[in-house]
Amino acid sequence: MSGAVTEQAKRFNFPILNKVVLRDFSLFPRRNEIVVEFRDGVVCLAGANGVGKSTFIAAVNFGLTGRVPDPERAFESINEYYAYTETFSEDYFSGRITEFHRETAEVELDFTAGSRRFIIRRGMFEPDSLRQLSVEPPPEDSGEPTDPGPTVLHDTFTRLVAAEVGLDSFQQLTFLQLFLLTFDERRSLMFWQPRIVERVLYLAFGLDPEVARAADALRRDYDRFDSLSRNLQWQATQTKAELRRIEQHLATGESSTNRVLSEYQDLMREREAASEKALRLDTTLKDATSRLAGFSSDVLMVERQYEATFKERVSARLHLDEHPIVASSRSRGRCDVCGTEGAEAAIAERIAQGVCPLCGTAVQTRGVDDPGLDALKALDSEIIRIRDLIAEEASIIDRVSSELDSATASLNSLDKKVAEFEVANDVAGAVVRDAPTIDALRASYQLQIDSLLERKKEALRDRDHAKTEQAKLQSELNARYREAESVFVPEFRKLANAFLGLDIDVRLEPRASEVKLVLIVQNKERRLEHQLSESQRFFVDIALRMALSQYMASSAATMVIDTPEGSLDSAYESRAGEMIAQFVESGNRVLMTANINSSQLLLRLAERCGHKYMTLERMIEWADLSEVQLAEESLFDSAFKQIAERLEAGPAA
Repeated sequence: MSGAVTEQAKRFNFPILNKVVLRDFSLFPRRNEIVVEFRDGVVCLAGANGVGKSTFIAAVNFGLTGRVPDPERAFESINEYYAYTETFSEDYFSGRITEFHRETAEVELDFTAGSRRFIIRRGMFEPDSLRQLSVEPPPEDSGEPTDPGPTVLHDTFTRLVAAEVGLDSFQQLTFLQLFLLTFDERRSLMFWQPRIVERVLYLAFGLDPEVARAADALRRDYDRFDSLSRNLQWQATQTKAELRRIEQHLATGESSTNRVLSEYQDLMREREAASEKALRLDTTLKDATSRLAGFSSDVLMVERQYEATFKERVSARLHLDEHPIVASSRSRGRCDVCGTEGAEAAIAERIAQGVCPLCGTAVQTRGVDDPGLDALKALDSEIIRIRDLIAEEASIIDRVSSELDSATASLNSLDKKVAEFEVANDVAGAVVRDAPTIDALRASYQLQIDSLLERKKEALRDRDHAKTEQAKLQSELNARYREAESVFVPEFRKLANAFLGLDIDVRLEPRASEVKLVLIVQNKERRLEHQLSESQRFFVDIALRMALSQYMASSAATMVIDTPEGSLDSAYESRAGEMIAQFVESGNRVLMTANINSSQLLLRLAERCGHKYMTLERMIEWADLSEVQLAEESLFDSAFKQIAERLEAGPAA
C-alpha cells in the first residue's frame, strides 16, 4: 500500500489519558480520592471479585463521553444510540454511589487529543454537562459567555474534542470509544455485529468522517424503509385474508347468510324494544319523582297557611258570655269580681248592650258565622287532597323503580347477547353494522389494500434510493479496504495468531443489506460465533479492535479492556498476555482490569513489559473486602508479589 493511503488512514488523534481522578466514589470507601496516572504501556487495575473493576471502566468512559453503554438497547445508528442512552447513563451510578455523595461524586480526566490538552470534571449523574473545562492551548474567542454554565461547557468541549480527534461529531467519538476502543463487561463482539462493524469500517478506511456520517444515516434509512415496506406488506396480506374470509363466508350460501342476518335483526329489534321500554320507564320515574317533589312543596306551604290561620283565630277575642268570669258569675247569681248578689241581670244587660260587664267598654263579638273556622276547614281539606296525591306518586315511584330495574337487567342481558352474537358471527355483524351492501364492503377492503400497497411502493422507492446511494459508498469502502489490506490485515493476523496460535485471515464482504467481515481460520470460513469457543471469540474480537484502532490512530490508540481472562486456561492466559504486550510494544496503550490471582495473563504481561511499559494498581486498597477475602488476604499478597517480581525482572534481553 502506498504511503499516501497510510497517511490518509492514520488521521485520528484518539484521546490519550494522562490522569483519572475519582472523588467521593462510594464504591471505593477507603479513599475519598482515587488517582490513577497513565504512561506508555499497560495500566492494570488488579483487584478481587466485586471491588468495582467494571464500574471504574464505566466511570472513565462516562467522564470522557457522558455515556455508559446500555446492554439492553440495540444499536440502530450512531446518533440514535447517543441520544437514547442519555437516561440510562444518568442513572447508571445510582446504588454504586450513596445518596450522601450524590452531589459531590465526580470524575476528572486529564488527557491529550491532537494539539490540545484537556482537563474536564463531570458529576457522576450529569451526562450532558461539565463542572470544569480547561483547554491548553485555549481556543480562539468564539463569542461564548465569559462565565459559561455547565451545559455550555459541555457543548464547547464536545465541539473542540471532536475537531481535535478529527471526527465529524462528538457522537462519532462516543461510538468509537464505546464500541471499538472498549471491551467491557457487556462482552459485545463487534466482529459478528454487521451494523456496528460497518460504521467502524467507514470511519477506519480513509473515508471522510462526514461521508461516514452520511453512510450511517443511509444505513439507518435503508433499515427503516425496508422494515416499513415489510410491515405494510404484512398489513396488506392480513387485509386480503380478511376479505377472503368474508367472501368465503358469503359463498357458503345466501340462506345461511340470511338466517344469520335475520337472527341478528331480530335480536337487535328485541334489544331496541327493551331499550325503549327502559327509556320510557326511566322517563316515567323522573316525572313521578318531579311531581312528588312538587306536591311535597305544596303540602308544606298549605300546612304553614293552616297554622297561621289557626293562630290568628285562637288569638281573636272570645264571646263575652263564654268568658270564664262572666259564665261563673251568671251561674252563681253573684259577681265574681265584687261579690254583689243578684248581679246576673246586670251582667246579662251589659252583654246585650255589647259592652264589657266589668269596664263598660264596647266589645265586638262573633256571631253565628265564623269565617276563620271555614278557612281552617278548607285548608284541612286541601292538605288531605295533596297528601293523597303524594301517596299516589310514591306508589308510582315504587312500582316504576321495580319495573325499571327489571327492564335494565333485560337490556343488559340483550347487550351481552348482541356482543356474543357479533363475535360469533363477525362477518354478519360487520355487514349489518358497517356496510349497506356486500359490494360496498368489498370496495372498502380493497381501498385499504390499495392504500397499503401504495405506501409499500413508496417505502420501497425510498429504500432503493438509500440502497443506491449506499452502494456508491460501499464501492468506495471496498476499494479503500483493498488498499488497506496490506497494512491492516497483517496486523490483525499477528495479534490474533499471538493468541490462537493458528493462521488467521479476514475478508470484507459487502452486501446490499450489510457489510460483514468474514473470519478465516486455517483456510476455513468461520461466519458464525458458535464456530469458535467463547475465549477464542473474545480475543479474536479484541485483536480486530486493536488492529483497527492502531490502523486509524495518528500516533497511539488506547484500548480499554475489562477482565479479559474470563475462563481461559493457563496456556491461553499466557497467550492473551503476549497479544496485549505486542499491542503496547507498537506504541499503543491499554487500560485493563484483572482479577488478582496467579493468572498467567498478568505474569506474562509483567514479564514482557516490565516497569517501563506496565503499571500495576492494587484496587484491593480502595474497597472493603468481604470476610472470605479478608481471611485469604495473604493469597492476594502472594499474587501481587509474583507479579512485582516479574515487573522488576523486566523483559528478557
